Amino acid sequence: MQKAQERKRAGARLDGGAEKLRAAIRLSGYGAHAPRAFAGLNPCASLWPEKLAKVEKRVSGYPVSQELGCLSGVIRLKITDQPGGLPAMKRVVLIGLDPATVDFSDPALPPGMTAEKIHAGVKLALADFEARGWHAENCYFSPDETAVPTIERLLTSRAYDCVVIGAGVRLPPGRLILFEKVVNAIHRVAPQAAIAFNTRPDDSGAAAARWV
Repeated sequence: MQKAQERKRAGARLDGGAEKLRAAIRLSGYGAHAPRAFAGLNPCASLWPEKLAKVEKRVSGYPVSQELGCLSGVIRLKITDQPGGLPAMKRVVLIGLDPATVDFSDPALPPGMTAEKIHAGVKLALADFEARGWHAENCYFSPDETAVPTIERLLTSRAYDCVVIGAGVRLPPGRLILFEKVVNAIHRVAPQAAIAFNTRPDDSGAAAARWV
């Protein structure tokens, strides 16, 4: 009889722990994202010590910002202020001239560069951004009066950690004034963002990594 009462009390404590775990999963967004760490876990069920131990091992390695006490120990969960409860990802954008507007005969540009190579290089750059764990974006603009407004609309739409400026804006001497306008627009509208410069589209990830 005494053992049955102890088991009942233990079950109540575990149910309380499960309730905390369920609330934390909901709060952290893990329930929506269903990471592998919680695959097959039913936080609504009573969790006995051996199950709790397995759960704790499965979530080990996540940064600890909140601890939930349970009968068998502590289950550690990452709780953040980010939407969905996931750690914030860096947001990096590559900006540059629309390839259709570039004069590839300019000796200041790398020899053999074409619009097709620019587009292919940008695709590689964005893939590199994502491989580094960043939100990847690209924005083309024209070398005319629409350049600055285009950049301002982009940078006011969300917060960026780094803006990579394409070499086609920076290298040609005839683009000096446009280059200054672009840099000043970034500094004015997104002062929190680092500014990086590539030498060609596919080294944009390395350029951003110097500052992110």
